[in-house]
Amino acid sequence: MNYRHRTFAIVLGIIICFFTIKAWQLYRSSHTYTLIPDGNVIQEELTPTFGKVHVRSDRDASVIFTDIETGEQFQIGYVTPGAEAVIELPHGTWYKVETNATIEVYPVDLRIE
Repeated sequence: MNYRHRTFAIVLGIIICFFTIKAWQLYRSSHTYTLIPDGNVIQEELTPTFGKVHVRSDRDASVIFTDIETGEQFQIGYVTPGAEAVIELPHGTWYKVETNATIEVYPVDLRIE
């Protein structure tokens, strides 16, 4: 009897871990956007879903986040291709993103007008 309870607990734990990982992957994929420059510069508006934004680039790039209301700028001075840069931005504020390279940002919500 004790063996069945232990086996059930282990299997249940594995199932819970599996669904937690899958839920996070689904959430992350639905809040990841690839911004491609049209011409010289990307100018999109986004807000972080948490306090940190992860940025990846396909080539050397500089990324500037400008607060739409106050004009305050936050900058990632250099993003190396293949590496990931992380910047802390206050949650709930909209930012304009400016860069000259194709970038992938997550976890964010994108404003579509």
